[in-house]
Amino acid sequence: NSEYQCWRGKEDLSTFTDLLWSAAVTLSKLKECRSPLNKLLCLQETNAEVTKVYRRLHPERDSLMAYSHDEQGQLISSKLFSFVIVRSQQNVGCLSSEIRFISDFAGSVLHTEEYGYLLTELKGCYQQLSDLYVDEDEWI
Repeated sequence: NSEYQCWRGKEDLSTFTDLLWSAAVTLSKLKECRSPLNKLLCLQETNAEVTKVYRRLHPERDSLMAYSHDEQGQLISSKLFSFVIVRSQQNVGCLSSEIRFISDFAGSVLHTEEYGYLLTELKGCYQQLSDLYVDEDEWI
């Protein structure tokens, strides 16, 4: 199965799952942060944990920064980040309001490459997951 290809020959899958759960716990702390900068720092810490998983999956790309993956790297990284978002949703509450709060009040700090990338990555993954939502009434 091609979607599980990246796991073959690597460490045990449970190791990666544990690391991603840890990132989900970190992301769930977003609601406890009061300032936009603290929320961005929480997001940065979450991304660092996701990047650890990515680098363990692809040690040959270790020299790449988290925000400069090539196209394939971005795809894998966004899938990992999406997993973290889904797992943290029960603890984060309304992630869309957190994203809007950061966007509206972070100011010039979002003009830095890393913070801007992190917020864009979060927005993109959240939007993709939101697009997957199907109302139960539509199934009938």
